Amino acid sequence: FFNENIPRFVTEGVFNFGDLENDSCLVSALEANTTEDFISSTAAVVYLPFSSHCLSQVVACYDTLSQFYTISFLRKDQLDEHTLWKATNTISPESMSNYLAKTIDQEEIYCTLDAWKIKHCAGDATVTKEN
Repeated sequence: FFNENIPRFVTEGVFNFGDLENDSCLVSALEANTTEDFISSTAAVVYLPFSSHCLSQVVACYDTLSQFYTISFLRKDQLDEHTLWKATNTISPESMSNYLAKTIDQEEIYCTLDAWKIKHCAGDATVTKEN
């Protein structure tokens, strides 16, 4: 998936390759009929969970992925730029638990890394210590 499918989004024209720093522009609230100005870009963005699996796959496939994507990580205080994350944070804790069978703090559980997880990620055959 990481070595073939994600790059294929660009090679087959599903996503536009670009640089978020250089291919962005300010969109005025008046122009967009919204309440606030915002930054837009023609560059596609792929958000992946910050989990040991995704991190190890990005590391293992870095040479291929970096040909098609600028790879960076968001800090927790930057997550509001991720529309899906922002939307799921509007779901009430009761609905999250009762209807979706998820805990409200799921990102604290699944999207974190610590030294133990990184060390034991070495069991992934696609990632070597050199990576």
